[in-house]
Amino acid sequence: MRDKAVLTFTLQLTLILGVAFIAHSFIHYLLGIYPFENHIIITYIFNYILTALFFGVLLFFKNKQSSQLGFIFLGSSILKFLLFFIILSPLVRTEHGIKSPEFISFFVPYAVSSTFEVLCMVRLLNK
Repeated sequence: MRDKAVLTFTLQLTLILGVAFIAHSFIHYLLGIYPFENHIIITYIFNYILTALFFGVLLFFKNKQSSQLGFIFLGSSILKFLLFFIILSPLVRTEHGIKSPEFISFFVPYAVSSTFEVLCMVRLLNK
């Protein structure tokens, strides 16, 4: 059951983040920004991998620590932000800090994947 749930989640996440990536790149194009500037590809891949990984962790703890899943999800969200600032921040940081478009390039896939992760976990817990 857990393997099927992870596979289904991963395929759906691929589709949703793929659509978000295309829309995000198109908006960059409309704004006159080169569609793949601001490390958009890296941030989408980064969020994809971490979301799939953390969903698997949440599924692992679903039966063992179901009352603690909210805290585990919150911890995984904090860990995503920390990993962003440790791993990706040096790539996108300028001498004036992180520019707004670069933060948005991280935050859009983060928000999409986190929202999808919450909806899937709620669906699984209601079964």
